[in-house]
Amino acid sequence: MNNSIEIITRDVDNLSIEVEGLLNKTNALVDDVNGKVKRTDPLFTAIGDLGLTVSDVNHSTRSLATKVSSIKPARTLGVFICWKKRFYQERKNNERSEVKWVEKQADLF
Repeated sequence: MNNSIEIITRDVDNLSIEVEGLLNKTNALVDDVNGKVKRTDPLFTAIGDLGLTVSDVNHSTRSLATKVSSIKPARTLGVFICWKKRFYQERKNNERSEVKWVEKQADLF
């Protein structure tokens, strides 16, 4: 009986040493995984922010499409023509400003 107890005690001691080694390795592995997860947190935050931005753009696009589709065709054409005139007038004014600026620069030499 004493012999059996000695064998069991020795086996339990060996097992406890091995279990302790496994626990140490597991703790090191968990620490490594936690460190890697912390490094990926900003990535998932950025992905979440991007998703919100895309959602906002979709909402704005739907809103614009609803507004445009509610305008009568004749009025839409009129709005487009006014916009086109304004666009070309602004472009013409900008070109005049650029020409004046270039002329001033040439006068400096």
